[in-house]
Amino acid sequence: MLRPPHRATPLSGRAACIIAWSMCGLAVTLSGCSTSSLTFASSNGMHSAKTLLEDPTRLAEVEARYLMGPADARALGYSIAWQFPGAGADPSLISIHDEAVLTIDAQNFVTFIDRDSGDRAWRQNVASASERVLGLTYYPELDRVYVLTETQVVTLDSDTGQPLMLNAGRMTQELEWVAASPPIAVGNLLCYGARSGQLVWQNQKMGFFWQAYQIGGAVNLAPVLSGNTLVAIASNGAIAAMNASTASRLWETQLLSGITAPPAIGPDALFIAGLDQYLRCYDLQTGRTVWKILTDTRLVDGPTLLGDRIYQQIPGMGLVCLEATPLDQPGGVEHWTCKESNGVAVARHDHRVITWDDASKILGTIDLASGRTIDSISLPTASLIVPGSQTNGDLFIVDDAGEVLRLTPRH
Repeated sequence: MLRPPHRATPLSGRAACIIAWSMCGLAVTLSGCSTSSLTFASSNGMHSAKTLLEDPTRLAEVEARYLMGPADARALGYSIAWQFPGAGADPSLISIHDEAVLTIDAQNFVTFIDRDSGDRAWRQNVASASERVLGLTYYPELDRVYVLTETQVVTLDSDTGQPLMLNAGRMTQELEWVAASPPIAVGNLLCYGARSGQLVWQNQKMGFFWQAYQIGGAVNLAPVLSGNTLVAIASNGAIAAMNASTASRLWETQLLSGITAPPAIGPDALFIAGLDQYLRCYDLQTGRTVWKILTDTRLVDGPTLLGDRIYQQIPGMGLVCLEATPLDQPGGVEHWTCKESNGVAVARHDHRVITWDDASKILGTIDLASGRTIDSISLPTASLIVPGSQTNGDLFIVDDAGEVLRLTPRH
């Protein structure tokens, strides 16, 4: 069944975009498990670009087949690669890899989608619906997918989706500490934060933890990694930087207020937005404060590092763009503020910053140099917006019904 258009702008104003896109040889049909081609068929044969232009109803149907229609995608600088319709209702997580896209739905079914074609390889239930799944980690070199829940790790064959038996005939790995954060891959180990405040290295191949380090309060945010430096943040404001290979401490600090927003990390710097209203930049190797700015409100959204700039949504103020690591500027260096934007920066594409406002379901673009709003598109059913890479990469959109749309950048 066709959904109504997701954009309030009259479609006729975008007709030229659709026709130009349609004449590139792309088509709109169902192919296998994905909507990945673009010929619009009728009982009288294929509709030509001229026929579509003369019939706004058929034109609207082309737009309505996708979470984001081809005209809106083109306006953002993207093309539609494919749309997969079967990831299950209310997906809570999407994990992007070079070869695959993995999702988990409300019933804890994992769906493995081929990234190139958009076709489903397999679908597998990994836990009861009452359990919370925190992460999906794909190791193509091991032909394994590891699923982290609060209490265990489930190992799946990445070719078939079938659960694999571990040593001593066990089908799952029971965790020593209850997991509270999504995991991050550190070599062949999974590293996660625990509810009781530890940063844990789990040897998922052997089925046991390798090391654990006490951080502070519950570690609810995913650890972040740059090179061999691993950083974990506790809910009570404790921050610890660790040697990822040896699990030894490099430095740690304690803020007076808590942290609920995920950090951003670069080659040389760590960026933290706190409930104490400060945005801080730390030297990654020493923990020294490089710069900090005091805002007018608590910061609940995390910063986003795109190239040499850091982007922070400040409630009541808008999206602020700052120099990431300015020289000898303890108060930071602001480039611009976009007061019209209530979204967080998710990616950069050419001269545009892509933003997502989850509360109002608005995907926007901002001029990279001036901070001026370029465009905004309403995506009322979207639940997740995830970039394949943060600079000039794919963009993935997931809706409540379990449809997954892959957009590829136009260059």
